[in-house]
Amino acid sequence: AFYASLLADRLCLSAGEKRQARLAAFLHDVGKIGVPSSLLTRRGPLDADERTEVERHPEGGARLIAPLGVSAGLVAAVRHHHERWDGRGYPDHKPAGTTPLSARIIALADSYDAMTGLRPYRKPSTRQQAVVELRAGAGTQFDPELVEKFIEMILAD
Repeated sequence: AFYASLLADRLCLSAGEKRQARLAAFLHDVGKIGVPSSLLTRRGPLDADERTEVERHPEGGARLIAPLGVSAGLVAAVRHHHERWDGRGYPDHKPAGTTPLSARIIALADSYDAMTGLRPYRKPSTRQQAVVELRAGAGTQFDPELVEKFIEMILAD
């Protein structure tokens, strides 16, 4: 949520858009509550069925928050935070430019946080290593314009 908020600020989004990006970032993985923790903390690779189970968490998250009276945009951001710029993401395989901006912001911020944070299955990457990975994913995994804005932001401090 921290990186998503910073990027929303850097993009000069409206107050409502910034709020939506921040809230969606806080809630984006709420659907993991339905995924066994043994899958989420596994050190080795998941088999196809296990991966499918983990990949259901965005849909589960959207179903969990929709009845709370939150905006449709917030629900969409949670549902689509694992979509990819090239359309190979999940759950809906949305092509470039059709994923909500807040979901694209979350995908980028969450990936950077995952790369640079400690995980049970690997050591954290340095900022420079993460920049290389983000650039490699620009235009395939990530919105290429957002990648450049994000990199400018993280290298500015």
